[in-house]
Amino acid sequence: MNRLFLPLRDQDYETVLCVHKDFESKWEEHFNKLGVRILKYDFKRLRFNSFLKNNLQYVSSFSKDVREIEKLIEEVKPDVVQVCGLLNVQAVLAAKRLNIPVVWQLLSTFSPPPMRFLYGQLVKRWADSIMSTGMLVSRKHYLNGNVQGRIFPFYPPVDTSRFVGANEKRREARQFFGIPEDAIVIGTVGNRNRQKSHDQFVRIAQQVLSNTEKDVYFVIVGAITPSYQSTYQSLVEQFIQTNGLSQRIKLFESTIPVDTILSGFDVFLLSSMAEGVPTVLLEAMSVGVPVVSTDVGAIPEIIKEGKNGFLYRPGQNSRAVDYLITLINDPVLRNRLADNNVRDAKEKFDTVVCSKVHKNAYDFALQQHVA
Repeated sequence: MNRLFLPLRDQDYETVLCVHKDFESKWEEHFNKLGVRILKYDFKRLRFNSFLKNNLQYVSSFSKDVREIEKLIEEVKPDVVQVCGLLNVQAVLAAKRLNIPVVWQLLSTFSPPPMRFLYGQLVKRWADSIMSTGMLVSRKHYLNGNVQGRIFPFYPPVDTSRFVGANEKRREARQFFGIPEDAIVIGTVGNRNRQKSHDQFVRIAQQVLSNTEKDVYFVIVGAITPSYQSTYQSLVEQFIQTNGLSQRIKLFESTIPVDTILSGFDVFLLSSMAEGVPTVLLEAMSVGVPVVSTDVGAIPEIIKEGKNGFLYRPGQNSRAVDYLITLINDPVLRNRLADNNVRDAKEKFDTVVCSKVHKNAYDFALQQHVA
């Protein structure tokens, strides 16, 4: 929304955000400066950690949450309600009770298949427009039947004018990492949680480092997810320490801009167990970084083998190792993939392109509702 608010306003769609009460203050301040109105409410959410406690609260407060969100919608009187994510059903029901069109976004494949199937049936029934981060994500929610005309595939918006590789950014990133400018850096950016599978990232790194004599480093940049911190320490940080890899595998929380961080990478490695299409992968492409990624979510729609990078299935770490070693040893291939990625980012993932898809989905929902 940070990137789409102004382009959507140019297309006559004003946006109001309804967020959880724990919405980060820095973002609230940022949106206030942009002129975005923010509504906050303590609605309960399904959670996979502390499953029983959290989800009993979710069930017990569900009806109340629907009523309270309904009041917020009545206050704003929107033309369309956009629901971000599979599990925020309270907002869908509130909108339906008020007879307001619903645009429902499917953002990833993190939920287990039975849940995707169940909620997919709700999406088919209640959404006037369905937005999906790539068509593969919609298929993995079992959206068959007469929904194809309602599906609007989209990819996260990238400000391609900002996410541009530059030598000064590369130098700043390398100074931040404490890594020589002429070394090869294989990096990833993402919150430190289960979905990103950094435990597999460090195992792949160990195998690569054992099979190359080049000056290679691995970098993970991302905020710590508090509920996953102890597990992360045991699976990732302890693995690095136990295997004596702390000089070659480095962990950071970001204090410099993401476009600068990505400019310091030679290859972007995504080890996620589930995704839709992560924004940072498209940002890496825009900067001009080749990609090696798991073939999850709709990523196979983005990364074409040998054109933009390479894909491997979760668990096929040896294949990821082979791809990375190939890229380490072949700078000509890295440059060719980088050029292709920059071109694809501008043509397919730019903010203006994404905002037009959103507008089309909103227009369609309004037309369907009138009809």
